[in-house]
Order: sequence, then C-alpha cells, then structure tokens
Amino acid sequence: MLSVAIYAFNAVAPIITLILLGTLARKTGMVSENAFKEINRMNFRFAFSCMCFNNLYKTESFDGFEPAFFVLVMATLLIMTGVGLALTTRVTKVRNRKGVLAQVFFRSNYAVIGLPVAAALAGNEALALASAYQVPTVIYFNFAAVLLLSVYSDNGSGVHFRKVAMSIATNPLVIGLVSGAIVLFIRPHIPVGADGELVFSLKKNLPFVYQIISYLGSMATPLALICLGGRLSAGEFGKYKKELIFANVMRLILVPLGAFTIALLASSAGLVELTPARTAVLVAVFASPIAVSTVAMAQEMGGDDALAGQIVVTTSIFGMVSLFFWIFAVRLMGFL
Repeated sequence: MLSVAIYAFNAVAPIITLILLGTLARKTGMVSENAFKEINRMNFRFAFSCMCFNNLYKTESFDGFEPAFFVLVMATLLIMTGVGLALTTRVTKVRNRKGVLAQVFFRSNYAVIGLPVAAALAGNEALALASAYQVPTVIYFNFAAVLLLSVYSDNGSGVHFRKVAMSIATNPLVIGLVSGAIVLFIRPHIPVGADGELVFSLKKNLPFVYQIISYLGSMATPLALICLGGRLSAGEFGKYKKELIFANVMRLILVPLGAFTIALLASSAGLVELTPARTAVLVAVFASPIAVSTVAMAQEMGGDDALAGQIVVTTSIFGMVSLFFWIFAVRLMGFL
C-alpha cells in the first residue's frame, strides 16, 4: 500500500512543485501576474506547438494507436459532452455560463498536465501513445468548446461554422499535432540509404531547426505549470460558489469515475485491453484539471471568462489531490 502511495506521489509532486514555484514568484513580487500572462501567451503560441510536433516526431509510428481504444476514448468524450449539456442547463440559467460550465465534462489540461502524468505513470511508451492521442482529442476539445461557446455566447447569435473552423485551424496545439502527424505518415515512404538510415530527416539534415524545436518544446510544460501557479488567485469564489462546486465535483470525481467505469466494462467485455500505457492515457484525458486555454477562448467568444478562470484555478488546485487518489486507485487495481 505504501509503495502505491509513493508511486502516486512521485507522479504528481513535480507538477505541484512547479505550480507552487510560480505562485511563490508572484507572491514575492519577483514576477507580476501580468508578466505571467504575457509569458504564458508566448509559451502557448510557440513552445506548445513545438512540443506537440516533437512528441509525434519522436514517435516511431502509429502502431500503438489501436482502433478499438481510439473508439473507446472518443465515444467516452461524446458521452461526457452529452451528459454535460443535460446537467449544465439545470445548474445555471445564465446563458454565457452554460458553454463554459459544460466544458468541464470533456476538456482537460491534456498538454500541460496530462502528458507529464502519462509519462510519469508508464514511461516513454505512455508518452508516445498519449502524444498520438493528442491529435484527435485536442481537435475534439477545441471543436466542442467553440461550438458550445457559440451557442451560449452573450450575443446569442448562434453557431458560426467558419469561426469554429478558423479557431481550430489556427490553434497552436492543432498546428503542431497535424504537422507531426504528417511527418509520421511521410516517414515510411522516405528512401533508406546504404547505412540503413533515412536519406533525409530533420534531425540529421537540418539539426539547427530540430534543436530549436526541441529547445522550445522542452520548456513548454514546465513553463506553463509555473505560469499557471503565477496566475492562481482566490478572487470571486463566492460569486460562482454553486457553479464551482458543480465544476470541481464533475471534472475531478464523476467524469473520471464514469470514464474508468466505461473502460472497465469495455475491458471486461473483451473489446479493449487496458495496458499500463492505455490506462495512463485515460488518466491524462479524463482525470486532469480543465485546460488553461479555456479562459482565453471564453473571453474571445462571449463566454463568462471570470467563471472560466475560477474553474481553472480550483480544478488545478484540487486536481493535484484528486489525481493522486485516481493514480493510487488504478495502481492498486493493477492497471499501472
């Protein structure tokens, strides 16, 4: 039992430490909250795109991308989205809060928290698999979020599919993931030289470009976690008390419980095999706090960005505790 607790602690301790470092830097006046905001914007635009590309570039192939497990993940996201829509309309009558609140059912902080957690849980195999699953999940996160925010925006003008498409196409995560996926699809068709190596590769033929991408990609997650800690604040909790309780219970307890239940049923029926790497992906997708980018998107699309900010803050704080217990539980059950 103690070894399981140590295993779970080691998975979340580095994340908590980096978040606390950011909070300490702001509290001591070393870095202002506005500076953290600007740094985070730069990090999101450049470093995250490079990180997503590099994670896929370093993946040998899509061999671990089993269709049955892919269907399980995407079907579970769709189910959670449907449940979220049904329950959210009962929790709040304020129009511009509905689209923000519904996102807690499907939109996790996969890139910032999910990927390092997956890597900590099951090593490079889990990181490679989680990186591959970023492509469909991040595209789905953004598509569903833009759709919901369009429907429940302040202006009530409905869905603008061109705006939805543009938002997805210009998302740095999507750009990095799609670029990396293209490289993976092209790689098997590149000729091999007498030495058994590819006649052309980014790493071998354009090492300076690869090094720049690697440098930027490697700083994305730690810098994002530090910025998250630097922007955490406890304001306006009272104003959104009902919505915040609902969001945290759903995002951190009931959504992962529902997702793991569906996965266990599918495994019992022989539809999928829950390997440690796949279990780590489930933890990354369904047990992580809500994505930090939720705030910026809500602000841009007429959602309640103050509520979005408070959901990010609270789920990020309490999410470290819930992640520990979810990791502890699946480890105890023998899936990790």
